[in-house]
Amino acid sequence: MELASILRNHLGAWALSIRLSMEKNTKLRMPCRISCPKQTLIGKNCYIGKESWFSIEGRGTIEIGDNCAIGRYFICASTGSVKIGNRVMVSERVFITDCDHDYMKVGASPLDLPSTTGGKTEIGDETWLGVGCCILKNVNIGKHCVIGANSVVTSDVPDFCVAAGNPAKIIRQYDPARKEWAKKKKDSC
Repeated sequence: MELASILRNHLGAWALSIRLSMEKNTKLRMPCRISCPKQTLIGKNCYIGKESWFSIEGRGTIEIGDNCAIGRYFICASTGSVKIGNRVMVSERVFITDCDHDYMKVGASPLDLPSTTGGKTEIGDETWLGVGCCILKNVNIGKHCVIGANSVVTSDVPDFCVAAGNPAKIIRQYDPARKEWAKKKKDSC
């Protein structure tokens, strides 16, 4: 079924005026909320689970590579740049952001304060994000990484690593000389 037909069926005729850049063979399960379709790029052969939310403010952008699978209840918030590589698997209830929410003004409700200026958050090719994990502002997760369920990633994770916890710590790293996944010392990401 064409995207235009899906949008017409689920959102009404007004939805046809949006310009979401979505490539061939991508499935977007409805309902799904995309606040700025013109600033969202979804590659080919992707699956986006229902109840996903792409929240973009200002000049923020969200780019999803080819052949990605994103589970239900995914939230991605951008005021800068969020990039998800190719062949990435994102489990249910994952949150990815490139911004924070201002809290410094004592006496003001967080509801009245703006999001901070966006940074840049990137997820490398062939990475797997476990159920319920949070990837925070200015984090770069490398190629072929695994982020454990319910982990909070606050700093970069190099290529070929497994990280878990709150805050996430590297627990395994691929050793190319030995051709095996070795346990990592208790270093923070």
